[in-house]
Parts: sequence; C-alpha cells; structure tokens
Amino acid sequence: MEFNKNTEFLEEQLTAIRGHEGQVHTTHSHLDVGNFPLGHKGKIIFIERDTPAVVVSAYHFMKKLPFLHAYLKQHDIFDDLQKFARFMFEGKHFFGMPQDYNKEWKAFAKEHPELKIECKIKNPSFTTKIILVFKFEEIIADKPKEISRLLKFLEIENADLAKIVEDVIQFKTKKK
Repeated sequence: MEFNKNTEFLEEQLTAIRGHEGQVHTTHSHLDVGNFPLGHKGKIIFIERDTPAVVVSAYHFMKKLPFLHAYLKQHDIFDDLQKFARFMFEGKHFFGMPQDYNKEWKAFAKEHPELKIECKIKNPSFTTKIILVFKFEEIIADKPKEISRLLKFLEIENADLAKIVEDVIQFKTKKK
C-alpha cells in the first residue's frame, strides 16, 4: 500500500530518538507508548482530545494528505464523515480505535512511576515532572487557567498572562 511507503522515514526518526542521549525536541508527535524512550530527559506536553473530536479532526486532516486518498477510497470512507467515524469506532482504521491511544498512555504512566507522569487517572501519587497532560477542550474553555499551568510546568516566571492569552486569541483570529 502506498501509505506504508510514506511512513518508512518514521523508523529512521524513532531509531534516532531511542539512541539520543540528550533532550529530544519535537513540535508535534503521535508517538505511541511502545516507541517512547524510557531514558527521556525533558518535558512533554500531552494534549488529549475527546474521541469524537479526534475523529472529525482526523477525517479532515487525512483528506488533505494525497498519499492517504487511496486508503480512504479503498475503504469507502473518503467522502463520508459518518462512514469514516463508524470505521474508526469499529477499530478498523490502521491506527486502531482513537480512545485506545489515551488509555495506552495512562496505562504506561501506571507502569512507569519513575517518569512521574501526570495523567487524569485516579491516583494522587503521580506528580508533574516530565509530562503535563492537557485536555484540548479544557484549554479552549479556560485559556488563562491552562496557560498558567503550562507556564508553571515550564518554570517560566514573571510572564504576562493577560498578554499571552491575548496573543493566543489574536493568533487564532488571524488564522481564519
């Protein structure tokens, strides 16, 4: 399948991440827990989304990627969001069921307490050190609160929160 040809570069990137001794900086990643380097030295911001929002976002994103068109058409999910959603919720999509991704990370957090991952799970022993978990919908609903959490996590002091929130809102407005 054409999709596999376009993902070969990922193996090279994952090999480099696993072998790197210092901090690894990525701006965006859908790295699954099986590829997470346990010797990671740095901070990660993990943003989870509600499953229906993931499906809608994935649908529109994948339609923009020409190399995925054949896959989407082969499964008759190219022109119909409802069919695409059903296909994903039945676990037929090549990356599995959308809600499993967050579940896997939460299970990983329990299995690796040495990483001190903060997840929204009922276990108060987890503390924020390496990974800060945000829920996308909560960021949208309360930008000042969530940006404050981010600044604290990144150890940024004396930041002008009102200015940051204003800049975020203006950036979103300019994108439209």
